[in-house]
Amino acid sequence: MAKKIGKLSAELSLKKDKFNKGLKGAQKAGSKFKSAMLKIGGILAGVFAISKIIQWSKALKEAYQIQKEAEVKLETILKQRMSLSKDAVQSIKDQASGDQNGGVIGREV
Repeated sequence: MAKKIGKLSAELSLKKDKFNKGLKGAQKAGSKFKSAMLKIGGILAGVFAISKIIQWSKALKEAYQIQKEAEVKLETILKQRMSLSKDAVQSIKDQASGDQNGGVIGREV
């Protein structure tokens, strides 16, 4: 189709096959991009989960060390100041564990 505009003449035509081929190529590229983004999203989710597990294990280790330190200090005080035997100290720890399992207070109390 030719249309005259002043002294300028332009012809516009649509080649359906070429257009469809270009459209399919663009869709294929978009699909590959989507697939790549989904893979990256999965990798990032895995990395996030691993970092949370590492944080949790560090907090658990720290809590264990604090608990162990408190028990050693208590045992030392009970032995030195109250002249309790190792068996008596263990008996107190066992009683505290039983109280903790059956109620709302912890052995730290």
